[in-house]
Amino acid sequence: MASLLYTAELDLAEPDIRPFLDWYAYRHAPDLVPLGFQSSACYRTTGGDMNLFDIYEIPNHAIFAGAGYQRMNARDEYAAAILARRRNKAHTIYEQHPLSLKELAPQGRLDADWIAVLRFDSAVEAGTVAELLAGEDWHGSGIDMIRLGTRTTDHPVYTTDRPRFILSLEGQCRPAGVQATIERLLQDIGAKAPLSRKLNFEGQRIYPWPDRPASAAI
Repeated sequence: MASLLYTAELDLAEPDIRPFLDWYAYRHAPDLVPLGFQSSACYRTTGGDMNLFDIYEIPNHAIFAGAGYQRMNARDEYAAAILARRRNKAHTIYEQHPLSLKELAPQGRLDADWIAVLRFDSAVEAGTVAELLAGEDWHGSGIDMIRLGTRTTDHPVYTTDRPRFILSLEGQCRPAGVQATIERLLQDIGAKAPLSRKLNFEGQRIYPWPDRPASAAI
């Protein structure tokens, strides 16, 4: 069974970003590993409605109800002051759907310096979106991996207002012409059933450190 995707989005004033990143890298992310979080990454926006986007892979919803997760929250005396500075937030859990994309289908943990995340509502079936993705010519696109998910049971504490679908395009750098690829893909999906509440995020990885140092600028 594929891992669930768990996203945490937040908007911080510029002076509050460095303290958040220090906490995330030196306290929060290391706390998550013993709990069973399979991957964690933080992206800084190059376009979108919030300036930080955290994305995780988790085995199941039960991880949030476990004693370890509760203990982590109780022990972390830094989190409250750091997170109180958020001006906005959204925490969302998605079920991943299988894709027939050969080398672009998820075959390992999320590990990309660049990411574009599309969210949208539509009556279209996830299988239909998967078929459209498989029908695209991704050769030479610069995209290394694609993930498709739909919202599932919410986090037990945090609510979300995010749309039903998530589509994650991942690569080691921003591909040339990626905006045209995104627009064409959304048009193809919209032709099957109208899209609404479209939200886009694009960003560069800042945790873990990117493979390419130029992407580490904050």
